[in-house]
Amino acid sequence: MKTFGKHIVISSFIILLLSFSTVLAKINKDKDCLKCHPTFYKKLVKKNIHEPFKEKKCNSCHKFHGFQNKIAFKDEIIILCNNCHNVLENTDEENYHAPIVDDLSCVNCHSPHSSDLQKLLKEPVSTLCADCHDTEDEDFKKLHVVDFEIKLCVSCHNPHGSNNETFLYADQHPPFEERECATCHEDRTIEELKSPELCLECHDQPEPTGVHSKKRISDKSCISCHSPHILKK
Repeated sequence: MKTFGKHIVISSFIILLLSFSTVLAKINKDKDCLKCHPTFYKKLVKKNIHEPFKEKKCNSCHKFHGFQNKIAFKDEIIILCNNCHNVLENTDEENYHAPIVDDLSCVNCHSPHSSDLQKLLKEPVSTLCADCHDTEDEDFKKLHVVDFEIKLCVSCHNPHGSNNETFLYADQHPPFEERECATCHEDRTIEELKSPELCLECHDQPEPTGVHSKKRISDKSCISCHSPHILKK
């Protein structure tokens, strides 16, 4: 009986503590978290800072944790991020990129606080992609005859997902879309590929006005401005 009474007291205390923590969380929902975590901001701040973190609005993503000393999110990471960054609009869920549907979701690739890289990336694009994709595989090399330090994967592939095959962006040059690479590449040198004459085999000569005036394009090829494969939007 004494043991039972002891359990009642302990259980009551735990319930009271949790209830108090919940009340405290509501009272302090707008509390400056950095008053308790003063070194956190300085430790994490880098060149590019995520707006909520920059404004020290931790409660944009986090719940106030009270005595439950653990990181608590207001919702699933993918939902939190998508509230502000609607990068998955018009993309079917089954066509999301694998890291997106992982528990860590967006923070597999992006830092939620700050980064020295653009787009708050944790690593350069080519490094992140190579973590999962074997860029040394022979079949992969046949499809990607590019220097990944110059031509980034995201120049052609949507890193978040797409309803298109292999997450390619929708606006594709017809020969590329039909995988008729030989239309442009067969028996041509690099210089010939850059020549406007190649483009004019299919496209009409633009009027020499505006952006196509002789003054503007005299020393340029079409691919100085236009992508010959795919347009990233």
